[in-house]
Amino acid sequence: MISSLHKCILVHIPKTGGTSITKAFGQIEASRHGVQDHRTVSQLRDTISPAEFESYFKFAFIRNPWARIVSWYKNVIQDPVHRQNFKVDQDCSFPDFLHKHGSIWGLQSQLYWLRDTNGEIPLDFIGRFENLAEHFRVVCERLGLQNVELPHLVKAHDSRPYTALYNDESRRIVAERYAEEIDLFGYQFGPTASHGSAVMPVDPKACWDRTSEKVKIDFLMRSIWTERPQWASQGSLGLGASRYLLAAASQSRAKRAAEIGTGSGYSATLICHGLQLASEVSHASDDYRITSYDISKECLFDRQHKVGDAAREQLSAEMAERITFRNPASAADMVHFHALDELGLLFVDGNHRHPWPTLDLLAALPYLAPGATVVLRGINAPLIRPESGESGAKYLFDDLNVTKDTEADIDVPNIGRFVIPSDKSELESQLLGILHAHEWQADVGDRYLQRLGLKKPTARATKAEARAVP
Repeated sequence: MISSLHKCILVHIPKTGGTSITKAFGQIEASRHGVQDHRTVSQLRDTISPAEFESYFKFAFIRNPWARIVSWYKNVIQDPVHRQNFKVDQDCSFPDFLHKHGSIWGLQSQLYWLRDTNGEIPLDFIGRFENLAEHFRVVCERLGLQNVELPHLVKAHDSRPYTALYNDESRRIVAERYAEEIDLFGYQFGPTASHGSAVMPVDPKACWDRTSEKVKIDFLMRSIWTERPQWASQGSLGLGASRYLLAAASQSRAKRAAEIGTGSGYSATLICHGLQLASEVSHASDDYRITSYDISKECLFDRQHKVGDAAREQLSAEMAERITFRNPASAADMVHFHALDELGLLFVDGNHRHPWPTLDLLAALPYLAPGATVVLRGINAPLIRPESGESGAKYLFDDLNVTKDTEADIDVPNIGRFVIPSDKSELESQLLGILHAHEWQADVGDRYLQRLGLKKPTARATKAEARAVP
C-alpha cells in the first residue's frame, strides 16, 4: 500500500493485519490492486520515485509463522472462492493442508516481502501482529495521525487457538521451513506474550546484522552476478562457481589474499566482496588487501580491456583500492611482495596445463600461512573440455593428500579448495612429487624454473631430483 495522502508505505504480508490498516487509512477504496495489495518492498519501491521512497514512512507487520499459517488455513477453508482457487476441500485437515498446499504464494517466508534485492530490509518500522493495536498507535504517532480506528475485517469462524491444530510433525515442518524468520524475529511455538523480545517491535536496521552469513552470500552473489560487465562474461566463472569462490573468500577470514591469473578481474571482485563480508560478519577491521598477478597487461579474451578492468568497473573506488594488480608478473614474483606466512587465501586460475598450477602453488607456498585456504579452478577441466589439454589443476587437486572440498550440487564440479596444513614441508614434498608424476603439457623456461630452485624433469627424474642443487 502506498498512501500519498499520509506519505507512507505499508508492506502488506498476508495475514498480518494489513487489510485492517489499509481500511483505517482509507486506502482500500483507492487501491488499484483491490482490497489486498501484497506487493513486496522492491515492487513498491519500483512504482514511485527514489525521493518519495526515501522520504515516505515505510512499515510492515509480522506474525508468528505458526499462527500465520493457521490463519491462512482458516481463511481458505471458510471462503468458497479461496477453496476453488487453491483446490482445497472444505474438510481438509490442517496437517493435510500444510503437506499439499504449504508452498502456495501466500505462505512464503515473510522475508520474501520485507527484503530488497540486496537482502536488506529498507523499512523504518516493523510491528508485530501480536501487539497490533499498540504498534499501530506507534505508526500513527510517527505519521502525526490521531483517533484512527483499526477495524477487524477478516474474522475466522474457527475460534480454536492455533496451537490446537498442530501435531508434532506439522509443528516441525513449520519450524524447518521458516527457520530463518523464526530466529531473526525471536518467535517460538506457543503464547508469544511469555517471551519478552517477541512482543517488541523489530529494528529493521538490525536484521541485516543478524542475518546468517549464508543468506548474505546468496544476496550478495545475485547483486554481483547481475552487475557483472557483459564483456567480462566470456571465460569467467559460472554462477555456481562464482558463489563458491565468494563463500570461500568470506569463510577464509583472510586479511591478505593473492590471485594467480587476473583475467578480466571478475574473480578479484568476488574475492574482494568476500573479504569485505568477512570483516562485517566477524566484526573485525576491514584492513584486507588483495594482490592479483597476471602475465599479460591485456585481457586475453578481450584485448580492448586491461586485466582487472571488470573489478574497476564493478567495485566502489574504496573497495577497488584494496586490490593491487601486478602485470606482467607471475607467481615467481611473489617473493618481492609478500612476507612469509602472510597470505590467508590464494586463488589459482592461471595456466591450467600441467605443470603450471603445481608450479604456481609451489611458488606461493612460502607466503601461505598454515590454515590458509587455497581455491583451484579447472579441477575437472579434462572431463568438461577434453579437447583443452588442461589437466594441471586436476592432477594437482586429485593427487594432493589433504582434506578437500568442491562446489556442491553439481555432477562435475570444476572448482575446489583445501587448507594449507601446519606441516608445509610435507605439502611441498607432495607438490614436488605431483610435478614429475605426469607428463608436462606446457613448456616452462629454464630461467623460470631456476627462480623457483627447480629443474626440468628428465626421463628418469625422481622426486629427489626435483630440487636443483645450489
